[in-house]
Amino acid sequence: MLGEAKPTRALNICMVSDFAYPALGGVESHLYNNSQCLMQRGHKVVIITHSHGRRQGVRYLAGGLKVYYIPAVIVYSNASLPTFFCSFPIFRQIFIREQIDIVHGHQAFSTFCHEAILHARSMGLKTVFTDHSLLGFADASGILLNKLLKFTLSDVHHAICVSHTSKENTVLRAALDPQQVSVIPNALIADQFVPDPQARDPQWTTVVVLSRLVYRKGVDLLVAAVPRICQLCPRVRFIIGGDGPKRIDLEQMREQHMLQDRVELLGSVQASDVRQVLVRGDIFLNTSLTEAFCIAIVEAASCGLLVVSTKVGGIPEVLPRHMVTFAAPEEDAVVESLMEAIGRVGERHLHPELSPERFHSQVKKMYSWHNVAERTEIVYYKIIDLEEVPQIERLRRYFGIGTHGVYLWNVRPFALLSSLTYDTCEFGDMVDIVWAPGRDVVFVVLAHGYIYEIAVQRREPVLEYAFATQHYYARGPGEEHGIIGQSLVQQRTYRLPLGTEDAVVCAGAGPKHMLIATCAKVYRVTWTGALAGSIDIDSVYTGAPIVQLAALDDEELFVFGDGTVRIASAGSVRALGTGSTTCVAYSAIAGMVAVGTSEGAVELYGCTDSGLEHVAHAEFQHGHSAVAALRWTGDGAAVASAHKSGHVVVRSALGYELNVTQIAEPAEYLAWTGMRLVAVAARRAAVLGFARAGSGGLCLHTDDKVMVHLNGAWRVDHAPTSVINGGVCVAAAGDGGVAVAGTRGMAVRLGGRWRTARAADALECTALAWSGSHVVAACVDHARDGAAQLMFWAPRSLDLPVESVELDAPAAAVSAHGAVVMAVSTRGVLHEIVAVAADTALHVTRRRTVDLAAAGIDPRRVRAVHWVPGAQAARAVVLVMEGTRLRVVANGSVRDVGRAEYVTVSGVNVGGMHSAVWWFDGSRLAAALVSLDDFMAGGAHALAAERARMHVAADFYPLAIATERGAVEGIDQDAAGGPCSGLAQLPVRARLFLHAVLALMLRTAEADALMYAACFEHRACFSPAMEMLLHDALEHDELPRTLRLLASFDTFDDIVVHAARTVEAAAWPRLFAEIGGGAARVFARCLRRGRLRTAAQCLLIVHTMEPPSVAERCILALLAQAAKTQDRDLCVDVLRFLRRTAAADSATHAIYARLLQSAH
Repeated sequence: MLGEAKPTRALNICMVSDFAYPALGGVESHLYNNSQCLMQRGHKVVIITHSHGRRQGVRYLAGGLKVYYIPAVIVYSNASLPTFFCSFPIFRQIFIREQIDIVHGHQAFSTFCHEAILHARSMGLKTVFTDHSLLGFADASGILLNKLLKFTLSDVHHAICVSHTSKENTVLRAALDPQQVSVIPNALIADQFVPDPQARDPQWTTVVVLSRLVYRKGVDLLVAAVPRICQLCPRVRFIIGGDGPKRIDLEQMREQHMLQDRVELLGSVQASDVRQVLVRGDIFLNTSLTEAFCIAIVEAASCGLLVVSTKVGGIPEVLPRHMVTFAAPEEDAVVESLMEAIGRVGERHLHPELSPERFHSQVKKMYSWHNVAERTEIVYYKIIDLEEVPQIERLRRYFGIGTHGVYLWNVRPFALLSSLTYDTCEFGDMVDIVWAPGRDVVFVVLAHGYIYEIAVQRREPVLEYAFATQHYYARGPGEEHGIIGQSLVQQRTYRLPLGTEDAVVCAGAGPKHMLIATCAKVYRVTWTGALAGSIDIDSVYTGAPIVQLAALDDEELFVFGDGTVRIASAGSVRALGTGSTTCVAYSAIAGMVAVGTSEGAVELYGCTDSGLEHVAHAEFQHGHSAVAALRWTGDGAAVASAHKSGHVVVRSALGYELNVTQIAEPAEYLAWTGMRLVAVAARRAAVLGFARAGSGGLCLHTDDKVMVHLNGAWRVDHAPTSVINGGVCVAAAGDGGVAVAGTRGMAVRLGGRWRTARAADALECTALAWSGSHVVAACVDHARDGAAQLMFWAPRSLDLPVESVELDAPAAAVSAHGAVVMAVSTRGVLHEIVAVAADTALHVTRRRTVDLAAAGIDPRRVRAVHWVPGAQAARAVVLVMEGTRLRVVANGSVRDVGRAEYVTVSGVNVGGMHSAVWWFDGSRLAAALVSLDDFMAGGAHALAAERARMHVAADFYPLAIATERGAVEGIDQDAAGGPCSGLAQLPVRARLFLHAVLALMLRTAEADALMYAACFEHRACFSPAMEMLLHDALEHDELPRTLRLLASFDTFDDIVVHAARTVEAAAWPRLFAEIGGGAARVFARCLRRGRLRTAAQCLLIVHTMEPPSVAERCILALLAQAAKTQDRDLCVDVLRFLRRTAAADSATHAIYARLLQSAH
């Protein structure tokens, strides 16, 4: 109910409707009289309607009311032809010319009303809508009009209805908030409807009907009732005024029953003549089938007539019971009520309360246009100063996931695929939408405890288009060949046993069930809709209301309004965090929980058999800003956090910061769609694109591009849209080519062009790898009812796969190690396959299958699988990345290696060393060496916890182990300046690991270290790696064996000198004492071997460690050798050294000054 609002200024108001004078009707009367009264209250009012015959252009009615009669085509019942956008120019011109503040549309049937409200909102004007009619929900016209009305009123500021019944009907039809709808009845000018007893014919009882002659006015009832009344009452006659398509029925009825002398058809009646018609009657008959108010019965009562009306819609609210006789909208009921009213006419003189003058007096007190205008003015002043709704909120109202509907969108290109709308007045607003894990099903949770189960079903492509002009950006998937159609189909409805005062406040999803919370309880509901139990919130925490919850594997996590987090498990409750939690997010695939805090940090916890364990603390490096939202990627590889400062941070599963982007407004909601992060703020939404790592070296892919780093530069290829419709799912590089797979098959780029697998149209690829020169693709064949296969393709001929192997279920991970291919299905079965190429043929055999699920591996969390090289096939060791845990499966048992988010196996193949297993734990790269003995024993011992491992610090995200360069390579997306820009210019980061491998080998087998180092002697990475090895040896007191290794190479002196210059001088005595002979001996050896530059670098060491006389001899010898070789630059460098040192060191000043004089 609107309260009082005092006028602040005169307003410019535009009334819009197809129904206006000179047409006759309740809407027309309302429009004219309300406008006149508003003008009397100081406002400027104009009316926009369509033309009526020759009445076009601008006309002025009584009181200076300005009316725009716009030429339009009339299609039905005085409604104009819908054009929507064609009318915008003229509406805009009028709104601007008249400086309109508020656009007020009338009547749901009016095309002009809908168009004016839409265009006014586009121009930022305030809008009001008045509904004058009721409409059903089952007939075709009602369904279509209700859809249109819901669209129009999605963005209207306020709605007015003429009765409480009309309000209820409009709220249901347009899905409005009841608090945004006011009830302001129609009215009349009572002085224009004064009774005149002298106008009646005392010889007859006259029944008057004034109405539009259309179906919804009940003309069919009138046609049936009139002959029966005339037959029952010979002294009754009818006067019928109005026009419409049903007039022919009345004329036929009159002719058929020969009632020309008792039924008078007046046709259209001018507004000025309505009273003259009414005062001729004794009874007013209204047979409407639906009516929101019916101003005609008020006018009739004001003229002193008894009223007989069908009891429909808002009519029972209009007149006191003694003025009206109601009838059901049926023929017999109308006849019976009319007969009762005819009997009362003769008795009116006996009942003073039924006198025409008394009727008029009462109606005059009840209804006044001035009162209507005053109440309408209150509405205007309530909305005129409202803040403008943000654009993103307007779009959400029109199309988004609101409280009354579910909408399924395709992200690129943006297209609405399907939608379902609901009546939530009975079942409550929508609280949350959760996806069922592993199923194309969503559950919509409503406030009153109802749950809708909705299936997402695939259809044929629904959008086929191509752009006529070149895009300023690259075409995305689906922008040429159509997008995959999806439809929403409601399957079931469930209901929670809530009390009358209970309401759902939040919901959360988990792998086994969903959680739905009210203020008092949390209900567990399985994904089949069964109630699996409940827990009292008071038994968990009582300090604040619950705001978020999540179901883990065997635990339940609750977040409360004061930042407290509680974990409930097996009857026990424990705290998590420090009480500053703002939000949480759980990834069942990664087995990780991310907890955002008010300080901006993100705490990462991993799920273990004994509960949650703290894994990483990810600090917010860009100030102090609370976390507002968290969201994991679908595969659990990364988590995004939105901060109050507007920053959006993306981190890997173990906390490595991949990217930071600051958007214009702080995001309140995050959602991942493939490799795009949608950050929704209050006024706008930002879409951030990211690249994902493929397999096989430095390979990245976005949703439509593949980038491979070759020969020091990135090569960017746009994947064929016919294959990657909906986005690139996986990519792999190898053997000089790159393979990509999407929802419509696979393609390979080799030799500068793309080749598409022709037989792969019905194949959905889930994983890719290169095995030698063949591409291995894990596919789901939809042409064979979803059969899962591992297919081997020859890249140069993709007509048919060379070989294929049946799998028990779609593959979750695939890897290739030489001839050994490993695939893990979603059921947890490991398939170990050997593929051997012989001439032009490929021989593929299944070597064994292992049930990893039986060994304790969770199949849904398998992200990678690798073979730990071993000579005994029957005892082969498998390395599985389960979520963020790296596990070794050997002989049916499982052993943890540690936390990891990247794992690979690289070859070593020298001496007693066979290979190395690498993994990244979010902060550093670790490796374990597989010796030849380990290889012969099956490889399991290499990853034993007691074995020494090497670690390499990494300030970037690793993507590949470049064994031939002795380095780990990767990228840092943040270095590109943004998630979307510069993907092709991402700098490749590299960090040497050769020194770490050699240090580990030196502890176990020096001979193997020597052989391995010899493989890199002539590579650019050799000297830097050896220097780092020597530097680490100085720190860890491992000089003897390190120097023995370095002494085997000709660059020994260079390495020693360069390494010595990078450490503190205090370490020099220990280093050169271990070498023997001191620094002067190393200098002499460099001079003798012609390494003058190294000798020059050694001068500082000699100057520091040796007596001045020794230093003098070394300097003279270097100068002489430089002069002999005519190395002028070296001579200049030595003289500069002498000058600086002589000035700084008084002890050697005289000697160096003499040397300078001799040199000159």
